[in-house]
Amino acid sequence: RELKDLYHALNVPLVSVDERLQILLHVKYTVKEFDCNLTREVVELIDREGDLVSRGREAKSMEGLRKRISNLFLQFIQTPEFNPEAALYQKFPDAGQSWKRDQAVYYCRSCTRYLSSTEFYLSTTLTHLGKCKSCTTDANLAVSRTDDSVYSDLLRLLRLQESQRRARSGVPKDPHYNAMSLLQESDARYIVETLWNRQSAVSGSRSVESLVLTRWNPDLELSPWNCILLTKPEAATHDRASVPEDQYSEEFVRKIQQKHRAARKHFAQLPAMEKYLRRAYVENGGGKMVPVATTQQPPPQLPTAMAGGDRDFEEE
Repeated sequence: RELKDLYHALNVPLVSVDERLQILLHVKYTVKEFDCNLTREVVELIDREGDLVSRGREAKSMEGLRKRISNLFLQFIQTPEFNPEAALYQKFPDAGQSWKRDQAVYYCRSCTRYLSSTEFYLSTTLTHLGKCKSCTTDANLAVSRTDDSVYSDLLRLLRLQESQRRARSGVPKDPHYNAMSLLQESDARYIVETLWNRQSAVSGSRSVESLVLTRWNPDLELSPWNCILLTKPEAATHDRASVPEDQYSEEFVRKIQQKHRAARKHFAQLPAMEKYLRRAYVENGGGKMVPVATTQQPPPQLPTAMAGGDRDFEEE
């Protein structure tokens, strides 16, 4: 309370010279109890104002000096080292004490604390600070790790097989541009674990190393909406059939088609996949999406006589 009264007294505009000198002297002896850069600067400014007042300078010419003394004394009051009660009103350590803080202070969104920049992981490509080092370490310990190496190998094998198969068929011109080339390891994980429940559609085997994705319809490209998850022996049997659907019951086929619709709905949300679908697929007469290559048919040839008659008609 005494510091508060001193601060208000410093900001009283209309006081006599003796009263002003008495206030300055009281503030000077209050801050001299502590020796630091802040207090030394306050004492120096007070001595300067006292010298100017004793020489008869007008108060208006000393407004800037008095403002500096008032601001520095306010910093003195807000410093817990000099005023322990000030710590109760601070949002973060050293708040309002830029005179003794060499580093910037940032806000951690995880622990909601204000910390110095050294408490964050910084990089040249960083656009904003999120979690501090402590919260990042806790998150790394708490979050479970997932190994996508199996799905990375699966994708690499599928892309190689599909590009070779498409290159042999001659459709499309670029054998490396297909639906599987646009997928990542996380997408392969979604297909295997979410769509197919990480098990063979036929036998229910859950050994990921023995599972493979193969075409459901052998005449269409391999894609999330034209695939089936099987074991390697089951996939070999499936691929040998000219019409694989004939090997399964109607209920089984309906379940597979339902998974294909869910896959198309999910992956159509990806911008790259949506662009690919618009380019490579069209809707046929039955309302199904089929590759453009399967819908391109040569125009019918007119009989020679009819063609000649049309030319004669046009000439007439």
